[in-house]
Amino acid sequence: MSGVFKYSLLKYVHSDLLGEYLNVGILLYFPDSDILRFVFPKSLARLKDLYKDHFSEKLVLSILKTLDQTSRERNIHRNLSSSNFIQYDFSDLQQWLLPVDSTALRFGPVKTAVAYGQEEIIVRDYFKMFFSYFERNVAHGKRNDEDFISKKLKGILRRKDSEYQRFIIPDAEVSAPILPDGKFLFDFSWNNHVTHYVKPISFDLVESKSINTKAAQYFGYLSALADQIGNDSIDILTTRPQDRNLWGNYDKALTMIDKVAIKKNIIPQSDYENYAQDLLDNAEITVQ
Repeated sequence: MSGVFKYSLLKYVHSDLLGEYLNVGILLYFPDSDILRFVFPKSLARLKDLYKDHFSEKLVLSILKTLDQTSRERNIHRNLSSSNFIQYDFSDLQQWLLPVDSTALRFGPVKTAVAYGQEEIIVRDYFKMFFSYFERNVAHGKRNDEDFISKKLKGILRRKDSEYQRFIIPDAEVSAPILPDGKFLFDFSWNNHVTHYVKPISFDLVESKSINTKAAQYFGYLSALADQIGNDSIDILTTRPQDRNLWGNYDKALTMIDKVAIKKNIIPQSDYENYAQDLLDNAEITVQ
């Protein structure tokens, strides 16, 4: 078909169970010239904000660079070795470039659009349309992420009691057979007739979609723990976005998490001091 191009977004699928994915690249094919192009953002900080230690930015970027290089080499080889013009099926090119398997990187549906300009202009425009937010993330300042929350709380505990560690059990975990790892990790736990499992969840992100995705992610995780937690409690320490325009999304995210049928406390940053004091006043001394 003349005057059109085809494209497909490459998705990083973090969880099939929860339906979580984010776009990390785009493959474009121009049938008229038989040119295949793959482009991707040079930083995946947005994914690191969401998934922390469960996401290997170095590995994913390495794969994306390989896809880019392979598509470029294919175009060069085609120009040098073939005098016959062939229009390839885009789905076959997808399969050749990245075979379908159980990995987290998967191409989405093929879409067709009108070729409104030169190929480089189309590639640039479509990259900007889908991935400009990655560039904004790089320009943003330091986020108040999960590490920030953990260090903030432990700093308050240390200031109030230099021997606070006698009250906590670090790196606590709860069995969760429904999850792929079979368990869920917490920053620490402490006891007061019941066990309090402490989990930092930062919502200091730069897009409403990221906040929505993270809220859905933890709604699923906490739901998977409901039977195992029983009468114990999950204490969730949060941070709100630095962008005031996203505070409404933050409030909705907390409302979603609060609907999980599990015993929980949601502690905003303004209440860290009170929470730390409550822990020190009521926690049982642990035997390390």
